[in-house]
Amino acid sequence: MSFLKMVEEKLEIAYDNFIGKIFKGPIQPGEIANRAIRSMLRNKKKSINKNYVPNYYRIGLSKDDYMNIQPIANALSEEICELLTINAVERNLSILGTPVVDIEIEHN
Repeated sequence: MSFLKMVEEKLEIAYDNFIGKIFKGPIQPGEIANRAIRSMLRNKKKSINKNYVPNYYRIGLSKDDYMNIQPIANALSEEICELLTINAVERNLSILGTPVVDIEIEHN
């Protein structure tokens, strides 16, 4: 990973944490989807002719956030899978199989 990519990743994490502390409230589906896309891009692996990205994503939420999302969790998982596939195609990335997104309570 290049130095600039590492700096960008650290700044994204710091920004997300900073905004999360200022604007406390339930997590929004769009935030979850954006983090899944960032995770996909962060974890791509270069092969001989292709760039592969993961096909499994585990999203851990606090109990309160999970209870807020739970009524739409299955639909949200499917929507994030579609979004990951679209983003991979747009960026010429390869996913082996269909993406799977599991949304669950994070156990600390």
